[in-house]
Amino acid sequence: MPPKKKPKTKEEIKEQKQTAERLRYQRLKNYPEKREQLKVKERRNYQIKKEKDIKKRWVKSYRAVAEIPGDIYSRWLQPALPEILFKRIAAR
Repeated sequence: MPPKKKPKTKEEIKEQKQTAERLRYQRLKNYPEKREQLKVKERRNYQIKKEKDIKKRWVKSYRAVAEIPGDIYSRWLQPALPEILFKRIAAR
């Protein structure tokens, strides 16, 4: 009968995952094709985060002015809001 293994602590598991991730990135960086795929993926993830941040900032002002009549939009918010949100507000 083999000896029983000790259960790993959270720190040991975390270290093991980090080393595995580092090795994976090193392997990806050695191949030009895979490296390009990794760059594209990172750019896509960054773009998604950036879009979410923009949406988050403008939702607050969108909700704040949702009840204001349409003629005030042109004077007060048109320069500040992105065109897409302005069109949606004006359509109401």
